[in-house]
Parts: sequence; structure tokens; C-alpha cells
Amino acid sequence: MKKKIIALGLCVVLAMTTVTGCGKKSSKSSEKEETVSMAATDLAGKSVKFTVKLNYINKMNDQFVKDNEGYLTYFMYQYFSVATSYSDLKSVEEDMKRGLRTTNVISDVFSKLQSETKVEENQDAINKYIADKTKPYQDYADKNSSDLATVLKQYGYETQDEFNEQLKKEYNVYVILCQIAKENNLKVTANEYNTLANAMVTASEGQLASVEDFEAQYDKQAIIDNMLAGKAYYQIAKSVKETDAEDTEETTADGEEDKSKEVEVNKEIPNDDSEALAYTDYGTVVTIPDFTKYEVSKSKVKVTEQDVKSFEAYIISSGNFKMDNIEKDKKSKVTKYDVVNIDYTGKINGKVFSGGEAKDYNLAIGSNSFIEGFETGLIGKKAGTTATLKLKFPDDYGQTSGSSSADTAETTTEGETQTATVEETTAAE
Repeated sequence: MKKKIIALGLCVVLAMTTVTGCGKKSSKSSEKEETVSMAATDLAGKSVKFTVKLNYINKMNDQFVKDNEGYLTYFMYQYFSVATSYSDLKSVEEDMKRGLRTTNVISDVFSKLQSETKVEENQDAINKYIADKTKPYQDYADKNSSDLATVLKQYGYETQDEFNEQLKKEYNVYVILCQIAKENNLKVTANEYNTLANAMVTASEGQLASVEDFEAQYDKQAIIDNMLAGKAYYQIAKSVKETDAEDTEETTADGEEDKSKEVEVNKEIPNDDSEALAYTDYGTVVTIPDFTKYEVSKSKVKVTEQDVKSFEAYIISSGNFKMDNIEKDKKSKVTKYDVVNIDYTGKINGKVFSGGEAKDYNLAIGSNSFIEGFETGLIGKKAGTTATLKLKFPDDYGQTSGSSSADTAETTTEGETQTATVEETTAAE
């Protein structure tokens, strides 16, 4: 999935769980058999037999959305700068599809827009921007009896000069987006802000008592500015023309041809006529080129069923949502990007090894969380059945680098055996 160009610090890094051994260790692991303690490097080259019970396939539904309304609003804002409350799955998927298309367009045209935009040098404005964005870090340092340099290092900046240089780059992006917003009469409204603020209070599960408490801990103006920048991204994505250039062959992460169908994207964002909130205007003169003349290939920006399913799988498997009322499909066959709930036990020479078993584990098929052959070995298997996977850890397993090795993976389900050649790489990527 392509990632949106991030401005103004609006960035949350969420990645599929990386695991040691063959899968995430679970507090619900079985203790019926003796477990042999093995380091990751000890598993290299070892043959392993997994018994995997496929309990059910998790599927988002309306009740899941209602149970997680606050956190979904917060989550979608982090990814797509949309501040909307959700009542059903359809409304989530509409914003999801719109956001994914915007991500694809922006990644294709935004560097061109930056290079063709003229931003008048305004050192006073740059200094104000740096001061505004530095203040939260300084406040944090003061509250914790620390200093700014120490806090910045915690965020990956070796020096304040390095931090300032990053802010200068963000500043140029910010003023471009603000200018696009002004020229297109875009606004952030009180309703939108309040929707997000209330959602963040709900998502905090008691850590924030009210919107006032939220505003005491977070920079309201920075959030408004981020929301405006997000609207500018949507404006670009809505305005750029799609061409009918011949589609290039697309493949999935596994190198297979992507046959997923394109889905219809609602490009419009519903109007909100409530009071407009003021964003920070640094007074820099910006000349924006006519980006409505930009063209992108439909094959580059289309959103497919697989894109939507992949994003939903990420939501389900992230571990941040209430799963009590999610649909539990116990009849369908497993396909790529399904999130299947499994119990598994792995044995080497007939003995369970540390990290090799878990119960009630939600595995996103296609996340590459397990050794190769494990996830693909479950595709096509029916929920409610038990599969046996005979695999082999690669010779370089547990090392930071090394060549891959080919092996044969044998999978057995309900008495039927299938054999396929797989390319072994690593257990966790």
C-alpha cells in the first residue's frame, strides 16, 4: 500500500507485528507439553511441523464499527485526515476508498507540484513556524525536568539544527497546502474539530475526561492546521485528471498477478456548513501552478477490492479495537488479506519450541509475520478445520542478512495432502 506524503508531523507509524520465532508469543499459550527453549538462530535450517486450527475468519461489520466509533474516527484521521463519525461499515469504507485514492494520487504528483511551486523566502515566517512546532517539545522537557536536546534525541534528532532543517521542509509543504486551501475556499469547521476531539476523548478510554482535558494536553491549533492540510490533499486528488493510458500488469506482494477488481471511489467530501475555524497564516507569498492540468494513469491511482480488504485486515489485526461483536465466519475458505483466528503448535523433532505455539491468535494472511509457507499454506483452507504444515526454517534464520533457500512445504487438511515448492526467506519481515 502506498503511503501518503506526510506534512506537519501528522504521522503515526503502524506496522504489522514483527515476531521472534515463528509467531507472536501469546499469554494464552498451551502449557500441556514441555516447551524446549531455543534462540532464533537455533531454529535456522530446522524442519518444523505446525498443527493449525482455523477457528474463524474475522470480518468487519456494522456492530464492530459502532463498538469502535471513537477509535475508528481517530484512526482514519491519522491515516487520511478525515474527521467523521461512523455509524456503519459502508461509511468507513467510503472514506477508506477516498483516502486510498488520495494517497495514490499524492504519491504520484506531489513532488512535481512542490518543484513547480514558487515559495517566497520569508525568514520571519519560517522562524515563527519553527518556534510554534518546537514549543510542545520544550514544554515536555520543562514538565519532565529535562532539556530540549535530550527530548529531541528521543525523537531521533541528534541536534536541534537537524530538527530545524526538517521543520523548514515541512514549512514549505504547509504553506503550499494552505494556499491550495485558500484558493479553493476550503475550511475546517467547528463540527469537524469537535467530532475529532470527542473521538479522541472516547478512544483514550478514561485517560482524557473531556474535550477541555484533551485541549490541555494537545495543540488545538496544530490539529486544525493538519486538518486543513488534509483537505488540500483531497482537493489535489479530486482535481488531477486520470488518463486512459494502457494499464501495466500489476502484481501482489507475493509476485502473483493482481486480479482484484477496481472499486468505485466517492471523490467528494460531504459539505459542513458549521462555523469555520481559523488556521495559522504565516503570510508567505506562494504561487501555485495549475495542478488541475496534471495527469495520472488510472492504473496508478485506482483503488481495488484488494486494497480495501488489505486495509480492513490491518485494522482488525492491529490489536487496538474491540473485537467482541465482530463477525466470526466459521464456514468460508481463507483468502489473502483475511484475518483468521488460529490456535497453532509448532514442533521440532516432536517437541514444542519456545515461541512456537499460541491460542486465539489473529493472523492477517499476507502480513508475512510467519515463516514463508505458513500463511500461504492456510489459503484455501476452510474455517473450522485443522491444517498441518510441514515447513523448514531458512538456513540464515535469526541473522540480519543472508541468502534465501528453497524448500518444499507440505500441507495437510482434513486428510488431504498438497505439496508445493516455496521460497523460504525469513519468519518475520
